[in-house]
Amino acid sequence: MPTFKLKLSGMAHGGRALGRDKRNQVIFVPGGIPGEMVEIEIPNIDGKKKYIAAELKRVVKPSPNRLSKASTRVGPHGGYTYAHIKYKAQLEYKRSVALDQLKRLGGITIKAAPFVASPNQWEYDHDVVLSPTKNGGFGLWDYDSREVTPTEGPLKSLIPALQNLMADFDFELPGLRRMTLRAPTDQAGDMLVAFEIDGVEPPELLVDFPISAAIVLPDKTMANLIGDSFVLREVNGHTYRISAGVEFAGNPPVAGMLAKKVAELAELSGSEVVLDCYSGVGLLTRHLSMQAAELHGIDRHPDAIADAAINLADTDNVSLYEGHVEEVLPMLDIRPDVVVIDPPVTGLSKEGLAAIMKLKAEKLIYVSSDVATLARDSKQIKKSGYQAVHLSGFDMLPQTFHMSLITVWQKRRSKS
Repeated sequence: MPTFKLKLSGMAHGGRALGRDKRNQVIFVPGGIPGEMVEIEIPNIDGKKKYIAAELKRVVKPSPNRLSKASTRVGPHGGYTYAHIKYKAQLEYKRSVALDQLKRLGGITIKAAPFVASPNQWEYDHDVVLSPTKNGGFGLWDYDSREVTPTEGPLKSLIPALQNLMADFDFELPGLRRMTLRAPTDQAGDMLVAFEIDGVEPPELLVDFPISAAIVLPDKTMANLIGDSFVLREVNGHTYRISAGVEFAGNPPVAGMLAKKVAELAELSGSEVVLDCYSGVGLLTRHLSMQAAELHGIDRHPDAIADAAINLADTDNVSLYEGHVEEVLPMLDIRPDVVVIDPPVTGLSKEGLAAIMKLKAEKLIYVSSDVATLARDSKQIKKSGYQAVHLSGFDMLPQTFHMSLITVWQKRRSKS
């Protein structure tokens, strides 16, 4: 198959560098870095496509941001797609990708300070999701091939306790769709294995090492199997209970920095009513409640609400509601000054976004783990009369293309 040289000009969302050929066609190159001259191979060239994917064969002229040795690209969260790049440059590329996506897809032009680094560039992740491979054993879901890829050696982004657990973990469970391994912080209890299986009948398990196990049912609630059905994580001096089927950031130090920044950007004086949509186990809720008069949290996940009730038991100004945002909001008689939105990776539903826009709060704070869905939702927020005034980025998952973002929106004043 023929190869040819290409100058790479930028970084795309998803962790691939890009360049353009003589026909001005976009070519994505995994493992490349902007500014490099590379030799690539293209399996199928089709001029009708808006872009094509290539395979990197050789780096002809390397970038000064390239590491001499890089980890395997196979890893959680779509792989270690940035592991060949020096860490300081990773942060700048993520920042440029975020600004480009918001401008091109969301119509938002905004300045952003340098992204906040993770204290640990490796051995930071307290969670890993595994799926059965075709040939037995477990692997990681690959975003590009849409298949489960077997792991290659240790997953260096995981904390050592999880790496050790994976090395000793071997079993077969009929009907297993995927499982999540979760670790507490500072050895605060056992590690947790959460199984997602076809059907709802709990399996029988025998283990010879200290571990908790739970089954996550189709509705994402959990049933206990062995030990506790949750892990404990400490963030900014407070311990949070997190049940098996509930989402929570796997990098606690960065989650803590992000939560503090949200509270800072809310600029609360103690008299405001705050609405926390998709409040989860109460991480942002707790930080916001310290300066709010009233705080109302909404989450559709019953286990998340149960966790939040425990995690926020020492607060006296927080009310929690279980249900979808679009169903709960019409039933609440509140006029929030600030609305905080922290949706899942899929972003806001049309109904949820419409319900939030009807509140006409003076300030919105949107926390996102996917810049593409943030850009999509930003178009509608802008149309609803808001202006983006701030963007912060946090490197929750170093060595991957993922980023955590905070955008702040102010209600535009009508011209008299």
